[in-house]
Order: sequence, then structure tokens, then C-alpha cells
Amino acid sequence: MASTSSPRKTPSARARAAARPATPDVVESAEIPAADTQAAPAPAPARKRAPRKTAAKTTGKTTAAPSVTAVEAMEPVAEPAVVPEVVAAPIEVPPEAPAKKTPRRPARKKAAAPVVQVEAEAETATSVPDITPAPVPVPDTAAEPEVVPEPAQPPAPEPAPEPAVEPAPEPEPIPEPIPEPVAEPAPPPDLRPDHSAVTLERSVRHRLHWAAGRRCPPELDAIGQALDTTTDAAPLANDLALIELVRVARERRHPLQVSEEVWDWLAQARDMRARVEHLERTHPAGPFCPAIAALVTAPLRPYQSEAALYAACAGRSLLADDAGLGKTVQAIAALRLIGQGFGAEQALVLCPPERVEHWQAQWSQWVGADAAFTPVFASLATLAEDIDRLRALDADVVVVDEPVNADDAPWAHPDHVALLQTLASPWALVIARSPLDSRPDAWRAMLDWIDTGHFGAVTAFTAGQGGDLDLDTLAPWMLRRTKTMVLRQLPETVELTLLVALSPDQRTAHDAGLAQLRRRVQRWQRSQFLGSTEQRQLFQALHSLRQCGHDQKVAAALSAIDAALQTPDAKVVVFSQWSAHLEALGAALQSRGSAFRHLTPEVFGDARRALVSEFQQEADLRVLLCSDDERGGSLGLRHAATAVVHLDRPWNPALLMQRLSRVHRTDRVRLVPVHHLVVQDSVESRLVQAQQSDTAREHFVGLVDGPHADVFLDGPRLTRFMSALQALVDDQASAPDAGLNAG
Repeated sequence: MASTSSPRKTPSARARAAARPATPDVVESAEIPAADTQAAPAPAPARKRAPRKTAAKTTGKTTAAPSVTAVEAMEPVAEPAVVPEVVAAPIEVPPEAPAKKTPRRPARKKAAAPVVQVEAEAETATSVPDITPAPVPVPDTAAEPEVVPEPAQPPAPEPAPEPAVEPAPEPEPIPEPIPEPVAEPAPPPDLRPDHSAVTLERSVRHRLHWAAGRRCPPELDAIGQALDTTTDAAPLANDLALIELVRVARERRHPLQVSEEVWDWLAQARDMRARVEHLERTHPAGPFCPAIAALVTAPLRPYQSEAALYAACAGRSLLADDAGLGKTVQAIAALRLIGQGFGAEQALVLCPPERVEHWQAQWSQWVGADAAFTPVFASLATLAEDIDRLRALDADVVVVDEPVNADDAPWAHPDHVALLQTLASPWALVIARSPLDSRPDAWRAMLDWIDTGHFGAVTAFTAGQGGDLDLDTLAPWMLRRTKTMVLRQLPETVELTLLVALSPDQRTAHDAGLAQLRRRVQRWQRSQFLGSTEQRQLFQALHSLRQCGHDQKVAAALSAIDAALQTPDAKVVVFSQWSAHLEALGAALQSRGSAFRHLTPEVFGDARRALVSEFQQEADLRVLLCSDDERGGSLGLRHAATAVVHLDRPWNPALLMQRLSRVHRTDRVRLVPVHHLVVQDSVESRLVQAQQSDTAREHFVGLVDGPHADVFLDGPRLTRFMSALQALVDDQASAPDAGLNAG
């Protein structure tokens, strides 16, 4: 609250005010509410001087102070320099509390003065009395007469403060218009069914298709997405993931539908895994298991035992080994293993017509008559005529032996492929004899027949046509070994025996000559006597029997030469002790336009060396016909890929080794394929078997081979010869070429 000043003061009053000490009285007053009127109050009249008095003691009573104190009229006095005023804060007193006693000075007589009413603030609930402090006397300091200081005039009511002018509010920025949210289109309704489903997508490679239902749990959906991803445990189809999917769907109570064709498809993949586990239990030693060695009558090499196990495990497979590794005997061992291990009761072998009798002979040689079942051998040439009979067999195993010429393979003819598709069987084995890249279309048809479940064989083969074929991708369906891969398991030569069948007339003549030999041997056994004339007759009959089947051997030799020449840089040497046989073969080669040279006993010295050098260096000259003679020795043929064809079987095993030594060197990188042409069920086939026996082998050394063989025998030599002949004509003699690998 502001203090009230006098309107006018005299100089003397100013002087007196200046001489006073600046010790203003502390005035405690209540806050006076501002008046509503705008006019200032009228000045109060001056009061008369009064003697100095001490401040009166505050009485116990509290009196209400007037709104405005009257001041006596007096001479104006000087305004004090500084009159600080302490204004007490307004005190709100509760209605029930007694009023606070405030000490007041004794009341003085006051002049009448206009009264200004002051309105209380609207906010104050109760009226607060105005407290006017009594004037404080100021002592005179000069010689002037003591002047009682004019009491401080009560503060005039402060003029009502001008209402605060609030600054004009700044205009609020106009907010940018907020675009109204565009209503998003409602999501399309979920039309998926409540259940999830697994179906089979049929294509070149079948696959599982997963369709999640409307409320499919995320865990179930994650498993379903992995259905088409194969693993090491499930290499063909992920049946393990589907089984897990069914389990989780059952636990989450989510409906799941799996089509029946899915289970049928997965059953084929599971069968392969089950066959592997079964054979691992029954044959823990694998290829070295004694039960595998007992499948056939002669020992199997490890890679051949592996082929039998592979065919039994795979179910439907392809055997594409290099020529000369014995694919026929591997197939026979596989048939035996499938019969013993899985109870197969019927087998069907389809092969070219010229190999039907070969298969029959090989089965008799390697298995014998005590087999649990004997396959049905049929010709691929008559497949259309025999299809009803072959389907009626309901064979558990079907073997397809391809021809050497890829154009003659059944896969090159769509009608034959369609007929083979009707021969459904759990096991199937194809023996491939043509190169992989010879006819890609035929190979795709063959793989499609093998891979009936469409697990990806055709897809893998097609992908490999752009470059080198990755054999690992075809591993579930194809087994292919080169000679280099199994080099440590092979001997120096790879032996193949080609059996030649006699015509009916030849068979009659052969059997009659064999019966005559048998009677002569029996007579010698009784008498131990054989005259020179009878010896000559005996030798002539024996040589005639050994040359039986001459025409058929020429045709078989041409097939063997063609098979050996499939290797691009290969050359072939054909041996025989009968010059007439080599001349007949040379005529057949000449009629086909094939270049060859004939090395006869009459060619020796420089002419012999020139002929051998020409054969080695000329790329187009790939066949050499060589006769047995005492000048033989080594031909010096160091060509890396020379094959040998024996047009006949020498009586003396040493001569057989001499033939090989002419072309074979210990420093050769490649093995020597050796083809033996043997007449089926003949004296020659009996000779092959007898030469494998350790007890009979010595009887055939250095006797009746070649034109310079001993003409007359006597003493121990005659005894040894007749003992060897007895082994050939004996009725108990078994099948030929035991121990040799059939091709």
C-alpha cells in the first residue's frame, strides 16, 4: 500500500524533516482494499502540535479503525525523506477465531474529514479492520523550540490500481489441415479351409505340396514348409518331416488331411531305407561277409559284391560299369541276394536274342541247379509277342540286359518302353552296355522306367547334359565304376568268357565224337595200352571236337572286337592256333571294311617288326590277327589300350600265358581286357574247367597244342595225356569257365 503525501510543505518543514533521524516508525497495518472510485481522497487538515508522549500500551481490546483518519489543519511540513512502510499481508481469520489484538496509540481528536468508503474485495469472505498506527514524536535537535513532530498521517487509501491490461493474445497459428484418414480397404476374407492339407504334385520330379489352413499353428506351418526339403536321413523324400507334422497336428488338435497317394509315394522311399537297414543287420561285414561270397560258386571280387548289395538295397537301379568288369555275374549275385534276403520267388531276364543262351549258361555256371528259383530268360526282340505271358509271371525282379548297340536298345523305341512299363515289380535292374551320352533320349526313358516314383532321376540326368554328368546326383539309381576306380581289386587282366552255341547238326556231330573219345579212354583204363595208330586216330578226333563251332566263333569274335573298340584309342589282337579260323575272321572283317593285319608264322625278321610297327602307329589300323608259332615271343605291343581275343582255348596253359605276354607289359597303366570264345557244353568248355583245377592243371602242360605237338606218346607222357583226356570226357564234368568273370 502506497503512503499518502502532503499536498504542500513549507521550507521550514523541509528543514526540520531533514534534521530528523531516519528512523521511521514501523507501521503495521492491514491491507486496505482498493477503492472502486478513480478520484484521489481529499487532503486531511493539519493537526495541532502536542507534547511528545510515549506510545500507549496496547490495550486488550481491539477497536475498529476508521476507514480514513482526520488530520488537523496545520502548516505544511516538509515531507520526510524516506518513510518506509511495512505492509502486513492480509490475514484471513476463520469465522470462529477471536480477532487478534493489535496495540494502538491513544486516540487523538480528529478533524472531520470526508470519508471515503472502500469496498472490500469480492474475494474476501470477512472484513479486515484497518489499523492506523499512532504518530511517533520526533525530537528537535536544534536550539529551536521543541516542536512536536506532526504525527504521520495515516496512509490514504491507495487508489484502485488500474486494471492490468493483459497483452493481446498472439494469434494462434492456424494449424495445417489434417487430412482425414483414408479408410483402408477391408482385407479380403480368408477363404482357406479350417484344415491343413498335404498333397502330391506330379511332375518330372514329384514333390509334396503343403497348404496351411485358416487357423494353422505357426509351429505346424514351419514343419509343413520343410516337407519338400530332403535330408541325409531322408534323401529321396522327407517322410520323416511328414510324420512329425502329423504328430504335432494331433497334439495341437488341428485338422490335417494327407492324401492316400502321398503315403503310397513315400512308401517307396521308406522301402529303400528299410532294405538298407535289413541288409546291415544280416550282412554286417558288407561285401566281405561270408554270406555274400556264398551267393555264387566262384569267388566274387569286392566291387562285384558291392554291386549285388547295391542292387538289393536300391530296389530299382542301373548297373553301368565299364566293359570287362563282369556285369553279368554281378546281376546273378544280386538276384541270388534278393531271393535269399527278401524272399523273391520269380525273376525275369530280358536280353538280346544272341545272349539268351549265354545267360542260361552263366546261371548254370555260377549258381547250379540247387537255386531257390531260376529266372525266366526271354528275348527283347519278341517282347511284344510274349508280353501277356511275361506279365502273367508277376516277377518280383526284372533284369533288362541292353544290346551293345544303343540304337537296338528298347529305350529307343516308345512302343517297347510302353510294354516295359506294364511289367511292374519291386526290384528292377538294367545292365547298360552303351555309353551314357550315346542317346540322351533313350537314357531319359530308361531312367524314367527305373525311377517309377519320379524322385528325380530324369531331372538329375537332364541337368548333367549341359556339362559333365555328376554321378552323385544319380547315386540312388545308378552304380558306375571304371576300371581305374577298382584297379587295386583287379588282376593284370580282366577275363570275359563268351559262350558260343552249336547248331543242331554240329551238336549231333560233337556228341558222337565225344562218345567215341569216352570209349577209347575207358578201353585204355582197362588195358593200359594204346598203339600209335590208335593214338593218331584219338588226336584227330580230339582236334576235330576242339574246332567245332567254327562259324559261330567268327560271329562272336566280331562282337567281341566291336565291344573292345568302343574305347576310342583301343586296339585288338586276336589269337588262334588254327590258321583257317583266322583267315575266316579276316574275310569277315574285310567284308565290313575294317582294316586289319595278319601275322602268320611265315612272317619273321624285319618283315615281322615292320608289321608290328605299322599296327602300333597307324590310328586307323586297329585289329591284328596273330597265329601261334614257336617264333612267338613278345610282339612288343606297348600300346596303352590293347585288348586280347582268344578265338580258341589252348590246351596248354603255358601257351595261354605266352599269348598274353606278347601284348602285356608290367609297366602298363591300363589293364588288358581278355575275351575267351568258348563253345557251350563242349570239350573246349570242359577244358576251361579242368585247367582251373590245381590237381588237373599239370596234365595239360606241353602236350597236344599246335601243329608241332608231339605225334607219338609213350611212357609217363602217354599216361599224363590219357589222365587229362579222362577229365574232359567224364560224364560228371561240370559247366565251363569256372572262376572267370562273365561279361
